[in-house]
Amino acid sequence: MIIFALIFLGPLALSADKLADAKGAGGESRVALVIGNTAYPSGALANPKNDATAVAAALKKMGFDVDLKLNASKTDIDSMLSRFSLKADKAGVAMVFYAGHGIQVGGINYIVPIDAAPQSERDLKRQMVKMDDVIEDMGNAKVRLVFFDACRDNPITRSFSRGGTRGMAPPVEATGTLISFSTKHGNTALDGEGQHSPYTQALLSELNGSEGIEIEQMLRRVQQGVRKATNGQQEPWRYGSLDGDFYFKAANPVDNSKAQQELVERAVQESIKRSNEKSALERAELQRTIKAEQDEALRRAN
Repeated sequence: MIIFALIFLGPLALSADKLADAKGAGGESRVALVIGNTAYPSGALANPKNDATAVAAALKKMGFDVDLKLNASKTDIDSMLSRFSLKADKAGVAMVFYAGHGIQVGGINYIVPIDAAPQSERDLKRQMVKMDDVIEDMGNAKVRLVFFDACRDNPITRSFSRGGTRGMAPPVEATGTLISFSTKHGNTALDGEGQHSPYTQALLSELNGSEGIEIEQMLRRVQQGVRKATNGQQEPWRYGSLDGDFYFKAANPVDNSKAQQELVERAVQESIKRSNEKSALERAELQRTIKAEQDEALRRAN
């Protein structure tokens, strides 16, 4: 069983064009940390490696500077987070995607490195990585995103006095934070029979076609895709709210150069037409004046 979480934190008062590239109009960079853990000595997983690799590729296409690690140990994760936090402090957008085992103990969600083997709850702080600490390491990034894809169905916490709760713990909601789980807290999600889990498959589909799609609309489409793929057995769940709109990829501006050229040409033609009409009127008036003067001269001569 796989649980997926997508958490958006921090102020989102950036316009879509500023977030469209690795460095937008205001110079904001996009950085991402992507981890996929499969090779656990006990409870090996199939999909996280594929999920992390595919997500990393999708993010690179959207201008993210991606640091990808497969089968990360506790030391690997600590080292990556240390490097990542320095980048995140200067970034406009910082994002973390984790796929692998995850647990909740006492209402706290943890990432499980491949070398973790806790014997009691006291070992958690030394062998696990708190999801809250991952978020804190994203520093001063203007937009902070966390995708948390973690399996709850494993034997690690069976001997823990507080470890019997199904699913992940409900996240703390706050203004400016959008949280999306692949299924409601306390429930487990399907692992799927294909290369990716149902949620990641739907998420990848929307990421690859996200141009001009605001994140709330994107998540609704992910929700619909997961329900359809699982015959209603699984429904992603969102928590919190954002301060503004966020786009993974802003819509391309319309190329209206041809229309503008046509507009200029029409304006020139109209100007020439008006000028010609004015000249024709002036010539006709001059001819009438000359004719009148000639007629008056003839009249006097007679």
